[in-house]
Amino acid sequence: VIHERARTRPPWCTLTHAMGFIIFAAIIAIGSATKSAIPINNTGVFQTATSLDGDILISFNGGINWTSPNINPASLAACPAFQGVAMSSDGRYQLATTGPASSTTCTNASGAVFGSYTYGTIWSTLAVSKRPDTFMGAAMSASGQYQTVVSIGFPALSGGQIYVSSNYGANWSIPATAGNAVWWTTAMSASGQYQVAASEASLGIMLSTDFGQTWATTGASTGNYWAIAMDATGQYITAAIGFGGGWLTTSNDFGDTWSFPWTAPDGYFYYSIAITANGQFQFATAHPNGANDGNIYTSSDYGNTWKATSAPVLNWRGISTTADGSLVEAVTGHGNSEDSIGSLYRSTDYGLTWAQVTLPTGVNADWMSIAIN
Repeated sequence: VIHERARTRPPWCTLTHAMGFIIFAAIIAIGSATKSAIPINNTGVFQTATSLDGDILISFNGGINWTSPNINPASLAACPAFQGVAMSSDGRYQLATTGPASSTTCTNASGAVFGSYTYGTIWSTLAVSKRPDTFMGAAMSASGQYQTVVSIGFPALSGGQIYVSSNYGANWSIPATAGNAVWWTTAMSASGQYQVAASEASLGIMLSTDFGQTWATTGASTGNYWAIAMDATGQYITAAIGFGGGWLTTSNDFGDTWSFPWTAPDGYFYYSIAITANGQFQFATAHPNGANDGNIYTSSDYGNTWKATSAPVLNWRGISTTADGSLVEAVTGHGNSEDSIGSLYRSTDYGLTWAQVTLPTGVNADWMSIAIN
């Protein structure tokens, strides 16, 4: 018999027993309709995709069917341009961030952070910051207890921040040792003990080994970091450095030392990285310098060697994988004429082959991020 410690429901959650039953029934109904498509271990069942247009889609059955949440958090935001998304291992807790970066629709509007306690069906605004900010990356522990979001700052304000929560998103704080910077992305281990945040310029990659309470610089080269990912233990970390033309850097010792895999193409803009629970399988979306469209690259040896997949050449952005790497999904933004409306692709063979996913009719989204449990 497995006993789980009782959890305190976050105060931002107002889910009633009746509503909880409705959501649970909806999940069961969708799952039963496509039972054969759901993995036995439930990994990959819950999925959430977000776009720069304010679109958000959720799936309860492994990406077979997609729907909009009951409350779209974009309707609550001054700037509905989604940037990052994260979820717990069971899909119950989810985070989504918005900010005007890469968006011309809300240049002077503050971003926001939203949380869901209901598998993405209902969202609420989280009181993360007392000042306007542009929120970017988001990360969450397997249980959902530890949550971290990062920001790049706001016009007329100095730098962005690292914001952390240790109680399921109910309360947030700024670690004193993190420092102000243009923080683009963040990742954490399954337990939440190990966390990383990547920034522009001198701070580079910072690491926390105490659940986000204190932070210190790592041995990684300084530079402009855009993407970062970490395995479940915190041992394996892969990051992308450089905007106008960069490269990948990896660590296999909890961020102490870093190396450069020579088989990963240099001069590329790496948009997003995903890593399996044990670190063996890794995936990255990348564009050649100066191009809108690119490819998906994969590694099956802990980030040591990389190769291009058979995915079509598109404007690839966010990518996410299940714990074992057998299911990988990636989203595209508005790109070339073949993919002018943005799309979602899936691989069920560790990134070897890819197929486009059918989304609801009428969805024309500039997709940014995706998370799967």
